[in-house]
Amino acid sequence: MCQHVFIYGLIDPRDGEVKYVGKTKNLQERLKTHIKEARRTNTPKNAWILSLRRLGMRPEIGVLEEVLEEEWEYYEQWWIAFFRQQGLLKNMCDGGAGRNAPLSEETKQKLCQVMGRPVKEITRIKISEAHRGRKHSPEAKARMRQAALGRIVSEETRLKMSASGKGKPKSLEHRQRIGQAHKGQSKSLEAREKMRASKVGWKPSEALCAIVREKNRGEGNGRAKLTAEQVLEIRRKYCPGIVSLPSLAREYGIDTGVVFRIIKRQSWKHL
Repeated sequence: MCQHVFIYGLIDPRDGEVKYVGKTKNLQERLKTHIKEARRTNTPKNAWILSLRRLGMRPEIGVLEEVLEEEWEYYEQWWIAFFRQQGLLKNMCDGGAGRNAPLSEETKQKLCQVMGRPVKEITRIKISEAHRGRKHSPEAKARMRQAALGRIVSEETRLKMSASGKGKPKSLEHRQRIGQAHKGQSKSLEAREKMRASKVGWKPSEALCAIVREKNRGEGNGRAKLTAEQVLEIRRKYCPGIVSLPSLAREYGIDTGVVFRIIKRQSWKHL
């Protein structure tokens, strides 16, 4: 009967990053053992666990993959190599049975070949769920930026990224960060030509027009001199023969024509 084991990751609760990869049959017992062993030897993994304990926290444990017992060495080495590329791990060796022995050339070649091994969909979902809502530390962001420098993204990947982002609403904070990142940047001539070409023959959809109209309505219009509350006051105060249009215009610092259009509901129609 084939038995299964778990390839697990120890996760930092502060940023959701995987710091250590191992294998076990019992996740919670293995986590307890890691915490107990943290004071016995001075290793990067134990030092990290002790730093969490001093803050009143403990590492989290999550399943990266469930595999057959006779295949665990291969998968543990694969996951260690995968996370080591991101510069996150506290593992001192490359995994497998020969933990402290250097890898043979044959093993290194195999690992190079399997780095392109597709990750199972259920594993992708688990990793995504583990990282959801977590924020990367400034150090992790710096490492990710450094790793991405000079990397050329294939056309296929670009299309996938574009398709995944279409129709996805961005939060106000996200839009502000994007605006801040682009502020003061000068676009190359090639980028300008691409932007110009992309707009040739383009017409905004009715839905987009409706969004823009709604955004620019009333106080949302950058040229608006009145608030919604003042507009309602003008309509309440106006009384032919008693409160005239010119008197209201003087009171609110606007033209008489503007007051007239407000009274006749030719402007601020939504109120």
